[in-house]
Amino acid sequence: MRPAILDTDCRASVSRKTARGKLRALGAGAEIIRKELSA
Repeated sequence: MRPAILDTDCRASVSRKTARGKLRALGAGAEIIRKELSA
């Protein structure tokens, strides 16, 4: 199994607010996966 790569699609121009939201969502998703894998 290949490791997942978290990507904010840095090639797309988005507002700072949108970028922060995307990073927050990526972090939240990673936390969910960590919890599922450690269970």
